[in-house]
Amino acid sequence: MKGYNIDFAAGCITVTKSFNTAAGKIGSNAFKTMMTLRELDLPIRVISSPRKQSPHLSYRQMLKHIECMADAEAYKEEFEAVRKVSLGEKNPYQYVLRWYEERFPTHNAVPEFDENYKLINTPNNYAA
Repeated sequence: MKGYNIDFAAGCITVTKSFNTAAGKIGSNAFKTMMTLRELDLPIRVISSPRKQSPHLSYRQMLKHIECMADAEAYKEEFEAVRKVSLGEKNPYQYVLRWYEERFPTHNAVPEFDENYKLINTPNNYAA
């Protein structure tokens, strides 16, 4: 159980909430570690454990990307239609994600903009 980070550059120690709770039990390993950390004479900050971000795109993120496109309204209508159709699927999210990744294959790439600074969508079968 680590639960702490010493940052000499920032001049502070950060500990997780769970580590801080465990350090409240006299005689525990966390208590002994906390006593050692206090000897460093640096301020100690308690933080909540950071949330892990989902590796998947949310519908909101997909929609934000679509809204930046040159033909945003048409893409948004298509997106909403796909979401409605997906409700009949076993895994609606996977259905929508598959459509999104096929429709916008370069969504993770460095963006290309048109003269109005709108995103350009390059289809999968596009040959330069």
